[in-house]
Amino acid sequence: MNDLKKAIEKYIDDLPISHTCEFNAEENRQRRAFGAGVEFAQRWISVDDELPNYYQIVLADNGKYMAVVARVSDGDEEYYSIYGTDIIMSPDPIKWRPIELK
Repeated sequence: MNDLKKAIEKYIDDLPISHTCEFNAEENRQRRAFGAGVEFAQRWISVDDELPNYYQIVLADNGKYMAVVARVSDGDEEYYSIYGTDIIMSPDPIKWRPIELK
């Protein structure tokens, strides 16, 4: 959470300086909006709520370790393959978060 607070402070420090109450209210709105955006981007999604798409590369946590995986189906079974390997994540993930690959 400290990283989030630092990111918000850096974002606010980079805003143009204002001196009126109207602008201060706008800065406070921007601070809240930025913080909400960062929290949303860092959220974990429970597999009970939503599963990643097949072959989508995600960061997964199974309670023992985290790994970059893809959800795979061979027609009969569904599993999570550790990205770039033939290793199957076991136990299955309990939560995941998207990774934007560029």
